[in-house]
Amino acid sequence: MDLKSVFEGGDKNILFIHGGPGSNMHPHYEFIKRNYIDSGKTFWFYNQPGCGDRVSSGYYSHTKNTIDLREIIERAEISFDLVIGHSYGAMLLYDTFKANTKSFSSTKILLLSMSINLNTPRYNNLAFEMSTIGQENLDLHRKFYEDVDKLKSDSWKITKKIRSENTNASKKYNWYWINQLTMDEFNIYAKKYPSNERIFFDVRQSIYDNCNKTNYFDLSYDNIHHAIGAFDLLMGGIAGGTSESKIFYSSAHYPHIEQSKEFQLYIDEILK
Repeated sequence: MDLKSVFEGGDKNILFIHGGPGSNMHPHYEFIKRNYIDSGKTFWFYNQPGCGDRVSSGYYSHTKNTIDLREIIERAEISFDLVIGHSYGAMLLYDTFKANTKSFSSTKILLLSMSINLNTPRYNNLAFEMSTIGQENLDLHRKFYEDVDKLKSDSWKITKKIRSENTNASKKYNWYWINQLTMDEFNIYAKKYPSNERIFFDVRQSIYDNCNKTNYFDLSYDNIHHAIGAFDLLMGGIAGGTSESKIFYSSAHYPHIEQSKEFQLYIDEILK
């Protein structure tokens, strides 16, 4: 089975697409299974190629992911009332939608925790890397700081170089949360299925090679909704959205985890 579900028999079908790239759906699945019991909806979860327990061979790319997502949705033959894309999953969902708008004509779409400006996560991620490496190795930090000045037009090239030498990178993920309790619960599940660094680099490289647009997401479609956490440092928080965006004021990068009750109410609003 390509999709995994919880609460079968609910009155609505919701598909969740994880971010990364290179992470997986399992920690989201485990958290929602334990905390969305009274939602009355069936949640379906999708793993991108090579992620989690899904085996995939060959190369990885954003284009390949969009094709895979479209094929799996078609093969499932499920009428999804709402599809949620989180972080990179929002970009994956949006591009799949743009290539197949008719297939999504009766489906609501939620782009969650993704800045409408693609340069925001690019440069903020680089800032996180620089900060964590500076905590441990000032000489290495100084070397990369010189690269930042030389290669300011290519943040991805610098980020890749830093990631290859930054032994302290895991600390930056604490900045993705403001609700420590939910972070701890989520990480219990996440440790069972670690992220795949190769997929992260391959897919990110394919995005940087083919996309230089700044304001990437067109939110004018009637069926598209956008939500972001006010404290989402990676995506720019409130500044990462528009006047039409839903803001979760007690969340960072994971509103569906950090404010799960409020998020369920928001889903109800979208599905009215």
